[in-house]
Amino acid sequence: MSQAILEVNNVTAGYGDTEVLHDVSLAAYPAEVIGIVGQSGSGKTSLLNCVLQLEPNLEISSGEILYSHQNLLTLNKKEYRRLFQDEIAVIFQNSNFTLVPTRKISSQFYETTRGRLTQGETRQKAYRLFEQLELKNPERIFHGYPFELSIGMAQRVAVSLALMNDPSLLLCDEPTSALDVKSAFEMVRQLKQLKEEKGMTMVVVTHNIALAAQLCNRIAVMHQGCIVEVQDTKTLIESPMHAYTKQLLAALPKTEDLWNG
Repeated sequence: MSQAILEVNNVTAGYGDTEVLHDVSLAAYPAEVIGIVGQSGSGKTSLLNCVLQLEPNLEISSGEILYSHQNLLTLNKKEYRRLFQDEIAVIFQNSNFTLVPTRKISSQFYETTRGRLTQGETRQKAYRLFEQLELKNPERIFHGYPFELSIGMAQRVAVSLALMNDPSLLLCDEPTSALDVKSAFEMVRQLKQLKEEKGMTMVVVTHNIALAAQLCNRIAVMHQGCIVEVQDTKTLIESPMHAYTKQLLAALPKTEDLWNG
């Protein structure tokens, strides 16, 4: 297997005296989609926050996080921002974390690509992404405001914004949780298509193992702050090893239904 693009090595972290991650290790490889699944409170979002470093109260007490062999925990704020502008992008569970509702969508795209693309190039690339994500009338959307869009449309615009600088690594935090079931599976289909076209690496945090089964090459299962199982998706769904994974799957429809969407 090729060298990992993202490595979490023996990370322990917590909030004050409460430890929420216990010696967690995980790797994501080029052009792979790896899912991190588990119930609320399992530690999956805290693990993602260790990479993002957006939660000031989350303290990493040991371990390292490597992106292309560079330890993210040693970067200063300017270096960290540059890395997230140039190579890493994020899709949050709520488009309001990405899009400012009262600012025109066009201005937010221009700001993202400033110094990289002209405004004309930005418009055309945004239109192409909108069309790939099946957003009709891309010109109207681009020149409008986020509050004028449905939740599903706004989430697809947020995905487009994340992809504007062609990231090598895309981090997704519950990207479908704000959507209804039909829209959620459609979003998964579109993310999978974009991954195949662009060859980017994705890390997808979700409580929904059925959606992970549709999108991910491998799945890591988190429980009580630990990764209890990592398998390729088909093996994990059909032959889970850990009791907690079996419990998650037992709450789902028949296994074969996962492969039918």
